[in-house]
Amino acid sequence: KIITISLVLFLTYSLQATVDGRSQNMFSVDPSSGQISTAQKLDRESIDKHYFMIIATDNGSRKQSSMASLTIIVDDVNDHMPTFENSFYAQDVSESIITGTTVLTIRASDGDTGNNGAISYKILNPSGVNMAFYIDQNSGSIVTKTPLDRERTPFYSMTISASDKALVTERKSSTATVEITVLDENDNKPQFSQGSYTIDVSEDIDPSRGP
Repeated sequence: KIITISLVLFLTYSLQATVDGRSQNMFSVDPSSGQISTAQKLDRESIDKHYFMIIATDNGSRKQSSMASLTIIVDDVNDHMPTFENSFYAQDVSESIITGTTVLTIRASDGDTGNNGAISYKILNPSGVNMAFYIDQNSGSIVTKTPLDRERTPFYSMTISASDKALVTERKSSTATVEITVLDENDNKPQFSQGSYTIDVSEDIDPSRGP
């Protein structure tokens, strides 16, 4: 009688980070099934790609193993809010500047990528006296739209928003205040209260007694 013995070989899986050692603690592999799972919260801004070598080893008496490379790309999530360099800006301008002059450029940054990190600027209170200015939605430059007149409007206060271009339901924004003071120019000449004056003076007036 011949007895045939079949030996079933089981594989054991392991994972080895090849580029950045921090990746080793962020993922784990089930040694039996080979299923790879996250072991920590991922942060694309810290590491956007993780590189591994996957090793499969059998349980034979003379162990054999095989390797394959794995690259894990972390997709961006809109988890950063646009941040202005300053929350408050103040700028003095001359009332003599011409229409189309850039008086100030404000900037915000966003740690996300793609549309999640692209920023659009807007004046939130553009009506009334603030109609004298507009903001370039891409560069953040505030530009005069009409001539300025200090005697009419010496001061402007605007609220500027910086919004990312993520999906509307995921969009994030922040605001900053811009105050613009118009400086006076000597553009008004002295004026008499009337065009001509006539007075009567006695011929015997004493000059020593003053007017």
